[in-house]
Amino acid sequence: MRVGLDDNLWIGKGQLAHSNAQQVAKIRRILEELGLEIATPEDTREILNLKGKNNVNFLAANATAGLEPSSHHGARGNSGILS
Repeated sequence: MRVGLDDNLWIGKGQLAHSNAQQVAKIRRILEELGLEIATPEDTREILNLKGKNNVNFLAANATAGLEPSSHHGARGNSGILS
């Protein structure tokens, strides 16, 4: 399930969400009340067949693309993509 301010600005009828975290907390509560299990980051990577940031060489890929490295893991704009 995808949630966040980029998908929906509302947390309830007539109520604007204050943050992505507020929306994530609400949907997590609803899913757990329905008896569904929340996937861990590791589970999600396996389900989506992703490598994970520790198994990807962003610096080499970004150097090839002509991007500068940042002080974070990965390149500018990529540091918050993978969990």
